[in-house]
Amino acid sequence: MRTALPILIVLGAACTAIEPESPQHPEEPEQVEPEAPQDEPEAAADARGVASVAARTVAEVKARQTEPEQPPEPECAGEVADPTLLFSESILMRPPVGVEFMPGDNPTHAQAAMSGGFVSACDATIKRVQVFVFANDPAKTLEDYHQDFKALLASSGYTGGTSKPMHHTAVERHVAYEFPAAGGQPASSLYVAARRLKGATVPPVGAVDNVFIVVYESTPEEFAMLEPTFKLSSSSLLVVPP
Repeated sequence: MRTALPILIVLGAACTAIEPESPQHPEEPEQVEPEAPQDEPEAAADARGVASVAARTVAEVKARQTEPEQPPEPECAGEVADPTLLFSESILMRPPVGVEFMPGDNPTHAQAAMSGGFVSACDATIKRVQVFVFANDPAKTLEDYHQDFKALLASSGYTGGTSKPMHHTAVERHVAYEFPAAGGQPASSLYVAARRLKGATVPPVGAVDNVFIVVYESTPEEFAMLEPTFKLSSSSLLVVPP
């Protein structure tokens, strides 16, 4: 470090040498205590809270997306009545709730019908239920029987409609039909189920080897509500054992 030189000060004729002041020790700076950390600003805390909630929401959405989707529940659950015996008590069937078959001894046809129809599941109305009996031809498929029955429907005035397969197994096949209003008759929907049954039964029938076709009729507006009931009822046909 450089040292300051002596300074000469002239006062009139005299001059005096002024010795430089001895250097002083610099004052030590005051020790400043570090400030204690202040609380987190309110805005920053709010931001962190929002971010945390957003992260949880995203996690919940992702978790729901990975869960398998459940099939929607039908508008109206199927409802059937207590078992009914048909065709000389050789066939057992559970008709839709509220539906009652008319007494009769026709070996190939049974019917449930009344003026105004039957109030059934979910307060929907079933116009009528019919059961037809055909001889079982092993060479024919249930689809063949449906085609034959479709021709029978046409001869009864059910024409110009559309069809849609609904359910099938090795022993049964269900098809839905919708027919427009025609000839003074209102639009109508049919649920037609063909079921192949075989087995020993009570006398006087003794044995069953037949194809049964069950027909349920409703309005197009109420068909979707009644469809589960139609399926449940038509699949209930059984041969009564001896």
